[in-house]
Parts: sequence; structure tokens; C-alpha cells
Amino acid sequence: MKICNIITGSIAAYKQIDFIRALQNQGHEVEVILTRTAQNFVSQAVLETFCAGKVWLDDVMASEPDGQMRHIRLAKESDAIVVAPATADILAKMAHGHGDTLALATLLATHKPVMVAPAMNPTMWNHPATQDNVATLKNRGVAFIGPDHGLVACGDVGDGKYVDEATFLAAFAPPAHGALFGKRVMITLGSTREHLDPVRYLGNISSGATGVALAKALKAQGADVTLICGHVTIDLPMGFPVVHAPSAQQMFEAAQSLLPADIFIGCAAVCDYRPEDYSDHKIKKDGQGLTLSLVPNQDVIASIARHPKRPHCVIGFALESEQGIDHAQGKLQAKNLDGIVLNHVCCMGTSENLYTLISSTDQADLGMCSRDAFAQSFVFKLMAGFFDPSSLSHSISAASH
Repeated sequence: MKICNIITGSIAAYKQIDFIRALQNQGHEVEVILTRTAQNFVSQAVLETFCAGKVWLDDVMASEPDGQMRHIRLAKESDAIVVAPATADILAKMAHGHGDTLALATLLATHKPVMVAPAMNPTMWNHPATQDNVATLKNRGVAFIGPDHGLVACGDVGDGKYVDEATFLAAFAPPAHGALFGKRVMITLGSTREHLDPVRYLGNISSGATGVALAKALKAQGADVTLICGHVTIDLPMGFPVVHAPSAQQMFEAAQSLLPADIFIGCAAVCDYRPEDYSDHKIKKDGQGLTLSLVPNQDVIASIARHPKRPHCVIGFALESEQGIDHAQGKLQAKNLDGIVLNHVCCMGTSENLYTLISSTDQADLGMCSRDAFAQSFVFKLMAGFFDPSSLSHSISAASH
């Protein structure tokens, strides 16, 4: 794995020398961006000497010998970017989209997994501003490694201590070579929002939890999983590339751009319609009724199922309140899907749901179960060829030999 390590101005920066060497001993290739404040604690020469890798100072205008901007190259070539140690300052700048340094511009330019390992005084970590920034970053898919609870450099005790080497390295452990090793999977999750004006929108209810459970179960079998994420109300897991797609049109475009893939799972609650007109200003109440004209959105999963680069297996979800089997089977055929998962409106907002798996030739009632239990059953059925016996099962069998 190619890792870009951004080192910021924490006293814990000196520990990163050992951490980088440990990553290299595990076979990872590491390039370093050293921020201006980090240079107060560890120098470019020391890192280059002990870590035998490329170490760049934080110049946003830096370019490569071929003329390519360095932040673009690092964003494209790195398999993951880790900000470690991460100060409260860098978290604030990441949350607010700053891009005036090499480190910040690289973070803005990447679609790859981003991880941060905070290290700071406990009061700074627990400050509402820092916690707001952490929540913002987690909602965007940034994974957090720590911090730990303990004694920090200033003598205070609390949350904010830099993680130990074992915890840091665990974030980069490769998945087991399961039956889906090397298979490219796209999962849409969460809900889309179609705005009427700057503050109001049409939307569906979805936490994103089912999509996350599926992503983890698929990754455990070795799949390379990319998340196309609408609005979610849970923390996204570390180690997954995330593309944010707040609206149906953005989700449509993201899904199209990420093809080809082996498996596509449409788990997101995508709005079927959007307002025909958008108001740049908040619509004022005038005591009269309000009539909205709605136009249909493009069908994300149907477009994937009919695409020239169609994945081997395309699976959708159907949330129904009545005549569930009939409606789900109708969607299966109309959208050219290989399979569909039926779940029920009556269980929304709970930790469990009633799940039924439907293919063109079979049906499996999983009954009431948790999202994690559903995800495990789903992946087992997928690997057994339940959804696409003519192509996917053969493809998996070949990959596992």
C-alpha cells in the first residue's frame, strides 16, 4: 500500500519515525508531508535519514519534475492518506475545507481513504469546536485512530493521548483473502436530499447502517468496497474509499464514474423526485397553500443495470409497506436487476428488520434479524450464487483458486 503520512505540529511527531519504519517493515511505501509547525519537533533530514522515504515540506505550489502539481500526484497515487499525529488545528482546517498548504490541498484532492490519529491536550480534544469538527469529518467518511485516554505531554490526564504503535499499525492491516478477494464492489447508502431552497428539502429516512454492515461483511471476504454515500446519521467505518453524493443526481454521476465494477449494491434511499424549481432564497410563508411541481430523478440502479459496463451482479433494495413480494419482483424485472432485498416500513427506526432475498429464480426469507446478521447471510448467499448463478459464482470460484 502507498501511504501519504501528513505529520502536524504535535509533540508526538517524534514517535512517527518509529511508526513509519514499522509501516515500511510491513511492506508499505510511505511518503511524508511535514507541516511548518511539525518541523519544530522533527526535521526533514531526520525523517529522510531514518525512514528512507520521500519527505516534502508543506509548500502548496510544489510541483514534480514533469510539471505535475505535487498535491495532485500524491492524491492520485496514494492508496490512503493518514494525518498522524493530528492537531486540533489541522482537524479544524480539514473540516472547513482549507487548501492553502500542500497537506490541505492533498486532502481536498483525494477520493482515497483518509485517516487521522489525533494527539492533543484533553481540554482541546473535548472542546465543543473540536468535537464539532470531529463529527463533521466522521460524517464525511474520515476514520479516526484514537485518541487514547492517559497522561499527555503537558501532564494532564484524559482523552487526547496519541495511540501506541500496535493500535496505529492495526488500521493498515490487510483483509483476509476471502472468496471475494479482488472483487470491486460499489455500495450506495444513506439518503439523498432534493432541496427546495437553501434550508428545505425532500428526503427519505435512512441512517446508512445497513450499507455499512454490508460493506464490512464484504470486506471481510476480501472485496474492495467503495461507498457512495448520501446523508447518513452514523459514523462511517475506516478503511473504505468514500464518495459523497448528497443528491440523486450526484449519486447517479458518482455511480457512473466509478464503473467498471464486479458488484453493485443499491442500498441508498434515493429520492424518486426533485423540485422542478429551486429558490435561491428561503421560501417565505404567506398564509396560502404551496404547490410544488416535481420532476423524476434518474434511476441510479436501473442506469447501472443497463450500462455498457454493467457489473456482473446488480442488487437493489425495496422498502415496502404492502404487497412487498409483488412490488419487489416488479422492480427486479423492470430495472433489470439480478437480485433485490425486500425490507419493511414497519421496522424502520429499529435495530432489526424483516428481510427477504429475491432473485429471478429463487426467494429466501431471512425473517427478523439485525443488520449485521442480515449482512452475513446476504454475503453467504451472494458467494453461493443465489443472485447470479450464471456469472458471479463462476467468477468467485475462479478468484478463490
